[in-house]
Amino acid sequence: MVGALVDGATVDAALATARTAAVERGVPVPVRETLAVVGDRSAVTLATDGDAVDLLETALHEGVPAADVEEATVAAVSRGGAAGALGAVAGAVAGARHGRASVPARWHNDLDRTPEDLAALAAGLAASPPRS
Repeated sequence: MVGALVDGATVDAALATARTAAVERGVPVPVRETLAVVGDRSAVTLATDGDAVDLLETALHEGVPAADVEEATVAAVSRGGAAGALGAVAGAVAGARHGRASVPARWHNDLDRTPEDLAALAAGLAASPPRS
């Protein structure tokens, strides 16, 4: 999903890509169920502390509709629980959707890697096969 958003896909197209890939790769059913209801808050009970699927679901629900990285990250972290993980995933999803420019300038710091290095790292992670 994140890769499709980075490539400029709409949210609906990115979700469709993620759902198809999840089925084709045999991703566990709870993850596929999460992808099936992203954006429909009435369909789920959002959890802030729990297993990885709960955290993914909550982070996607904050990251996908957010107007920018700050909104997604602050909303996710404000839920408490595993706030760091929620904020990281929600912010990453929003960043993929809205681009680097949506990261507030005051959040930038001196990274020892260039944007190109980070883009290559992200591409490598996206291409990695899922772990069983």
